[in-house]
Amino acid sequence: MNLTELMVDLVKDGLKHDIRSFQMRARRVAEASKDNNPELAKAIIRTLKTTPIRRQPAEWQPASNHLPVDQDSRQSLVREEETVVANKPHWDHLIAKTIKEFVFERQNEQKLVSHGLQPARSLLLEGPPGVGKTMTARWLASELELPLITLDLTTVINSLLGKTGNNIKSVLDYARSKKCVLLLDEFDSIAKRRSDDSDVGELKRLVTVLLQTIDDWPHTSILVAATNHGELLDPAIWRRFDHVLHFSPPNKTDVVRFLTDRKVDQKTSNEIASVYTEKSYSSLERMLHKAKKAALLYEIDHNESIRQAFGLKSQNISERDARDSEILKLHSEGLNKTQISSQLGISRPTVRRVIKKWQEGDNNA
Repeated sequence: MNLTELMVDLVKDGLKHDIRSFQMRARRVAEASKDNNPELAKAIIRTLKTTPIRRQPAEWQPASNHLPVDQDSRQSLVREEETVVANKPHWDHLIAKTIKEFVFERQNEQKLVSHGLQPARSLLLEGPPGVGKTMTARWLASELELPLITLDLTTVINSLLGKTGNNIKSVLDYARSKKCVLLLDEFDSIAKRRSDDSDVGELKRLVTVLLQTIDDWPHTSILVAATNHGELLDPAIWRRFDHVLHFSPPNKTDVVRFLTDRKVDQKTSNEIASVYTEKSYSSLERMLHKAKKAALLYEIDHNESIRQAFGLKSQNISERDARDSEILKLHSEGLNKTQISSQLGISRPTVRRVIKKWQEGDNNA
């Protein structure tokens, strides 16, 4: 960025009364000026060090610390919470590396700002449902000890289109005014391609406002946008974010790692990974939660409860009982003794004896 652009941005920071960003930008102006105008550079640094920061006049302060609301329904436009995430989300190597660097920058925010550098401020998370996008935002808020503010899309999108723009502006202004993580979930609903002829002009203007807002986002808070439909986003959106992360469904190795990290034994984890078809971390988490409750309520072994939840055979059953169960299962499905013997690799006399014993027991009942 050249000196002219820096000076223009410095003026913008002053007009927006963004003190931290103004200080950071002023240091960058000094750095850019030290070769051609060293006296100016020294004067800027001296002024920054010696001039006390005056409290902003009341009219510059945010009007209220209350959550923004829809003016018609008076319903809150956001949900705000202090998050505690017990388990770190599962990411591939590239996402894990990017998140680690992002957190490190945020934890060293003041050091970067003092040298005229901006820490990363924004993330765009793209991928199918249930792969960890929302959990990543929650984990970031928890790790950085910041409140998580989530846009409530059902309230924000008003039947009167002009109101939708006002609602989103209220949410953005609120999040910019405090240290927080703002999550814009289902981002494609408000940042669609402006070439989409099905959308009216007001929504297209909203995208333009969003682009400007992302560009000017203060380093004091974090903006996270998440979408299941990246193909619907306006092309200009992608390059506005500091980082774009693409999430994929978990493969078998991911499922095993996810389960073993949650204290599921290796054998059970491998078996679940072999039969699991939903390809979603969120559904895995729900199944584990269901198993945990069942283990507590019915006083059964936790690992056995997990096996039941995923439809696996009990580990407590003997090999012989397991063999007999397989024979009877195939018999009930209409296979004859020869077919069962061939499929299971068991002798026909054994198959015949198991079926006969079951039939005699059934008749005696």
